[in-house]
Amino acid sequence: MRDLFPIAQFLYFKLDMYSQHFAFVYTFSLLPPMNYTQAWARSREKIAPQRAEQILEWMETLRDKGGEELDISPDKYTFNTVIHAYAKSGAKESAAKAHRILDNMNQMYREGNSSVKPDTITVRHTIWSEIVDCSMLLYS
Repeated sequence: MRDLFPIAQFLYFKLDMYSQHFAFVYTFSLLPPMNYTQAWARSREKIAPQRAEQILEWMETLRDKGGEELDISPDKYTFNTVIHAYAKSGAKESAAKAHRILDNMNQMYREGNSSVKPDTITVRHTIWSEIVDCSMLLYS
């Protein structure tokens, strides 16, 4: 499998470049924003989970600015992708970050956003992040 880091870096650059002009992001993007998070999550770079989370936060910011008509709102798949990136990273505090994202999903769901309802995959990735975090402590 080829390394996706150059592709993810380019896509992140595009997102950053167009972030001030969010009305044009969807028009000029090659892929929907969720694909950017997937590219970073599949990358083997150490910064991949943070970049995926930055894109998630960017999507939430655009949604809050009125980006719902552009279909930029993150859904459970976007959140799951970021949690998965943290789980497989094995980075310090990855479990805490995965739990924070899960808590954010739960809060949004309780506020009426049914598209972010956590599912079994969300829970599985969050538990996996705990297991990886514990094993890193045991074997380091």
